[in-house]
Amino acid sequence: MLSFTLAFGQESKKLLSVKDMHTDIDYYYTNLVETHPYPYHVLSKEQWKQKIDSIKSSITAPKTKREFLNIMTELNCYLDAHSRIAAPKKVRKKMTKPLMIPYIEEVGENVCFVDSNGDICTLETLDGKTPKEIKNFVDSRYSFIEPMKNITFLNYIRLYCNNNMIIDSIPYTYVDSLGNHYTSSLKREKSDKKYKNSRNLHLVYDTVRSTAVMEVNTFMPSGIRGVLKYRKDVIALFDTLQKRKIDTLFVDVSCNGGGSVALVNWLVGFFMKETSSVYAGTWMQRFSKQRDKKKYDWLVYSDRSQEYIQRKTFFYPSESKPKFTGKVYVVQSRNSFSGAAIFSSLMQTYVKNCEVVGEEGEVKAFYADPLLFSMPKSKLSFTISSMYGSFAGKDKSVGAVPDIPFKIYDPLHIFTITELKQAIKISE
Repeated sequence: MLSFTLAFGQESKKLLSVKDMHTDIDYYYTNLVETHPYPYHVLSKEQWKQKIDSIKSSITAPKTKREFLNIMTELNCYLDAHSRIAAPKKVRKKMTKPLMIPYIEEVGENVCFVDSNGDICTLETLDGKTPKEIKNFVDSRYSFIEPMKNITFLNYIRLYCNNNMIIDSIPYTYVDSLGNHYTSSLKREKSDKKYKNSRNLHLVYDTVRSTAVMEVNTFMPSGIRGVLKYRKDVIALFDTLQKRKIDTLFVDVSCNGGGSVALVNWLVGFFMKETSSVYAGTWMQRFSKQRDKKKYDWLVYSDRSQEYIQRKTFFYPSESKPKFTGKVYVVQSRNSFSGAAIFSSLMQTYVKNCEVVGEEGEVKAFYADPLLFSMPKSKLSFTISSMYGSFAGKDKSVGAVPDIPFKIYDPLHIFTITELKQAIKISE
């Protein structure tokens, strides 16, 4: 594929030998068993061995790195979403820009979108595959651990693009209402300021309606200074809510990829009336050879277990925080991942005047602390979770199920107060 060649340059023409691929597969499985807290939660130990042997026996001729990546992605589908396969590091450096995806909606059997002229167009193929083939491709890799539950086709595209993240642009064909056929491509472009993920926090309020929307787009600010500024900004936002006498607040985590559970717990404390500590969850940590080499100061090796350590976590809703006591709606989408899903679950569990609205968040939310590895021959990167968290909530297996469900077609969309009130049928 041309786009793959653009990403890899001359490397795309180099082939991996059968022996090299077998070496990388063994390296992957060895580190999986040593690192992941529950490597056999989907497949048993015997099934894993059979799967590894089956894939190795199917590799009988040299393959490109792209082809080998697809093979390894199939293995990776039996794990959690924090564990993933990626292109080599030097390739990923060229692909930090977001992939621009159009507004897409399923209409009957068709997948439609609106072009720049406002015309409704029908998607015919994406990366040479029909919409049905895209769905089958994604379902075959994710349905083992997460039923798709009638998600929008936009999410199928995002999962497909994630699987093929070495691609710099993905071609698609479509037909307009007049029957004209066109070819275009999803490309990686510069981030626009209108996108949520270009800013950590943002607040829009309307004092006439006593309503505000607070975007919380990450729980992972950069560095110690970033954390301090993040905390300072959050306190300032809640001070503003008090001064403006806001009594209805939408906390939007629909594009939040997660981050620090400590910050998650801290933010929940702004909505808690209690001042004593409240149980948030329990972490189970796996110790690997790689972690021992890194010598994390905050982690003490357990000679007794030699593998795991349990740490209970709490959040402290102290009196010093500028509390918000009005009605709260947490807006989440399928892109509310990890810490964001934990936030929604804790809010739904402990804040009586809170309702979760939108879509179900990322189901595989509670695996965390992924460690990075690089395969010795292909240099493909992969991460494996080394920690598992069991958190408080109504349903620990899926996180917060929305009290008021509605579809979010584009998680990068910035909601207005009016749009959110209409979505959950609150009168103006």
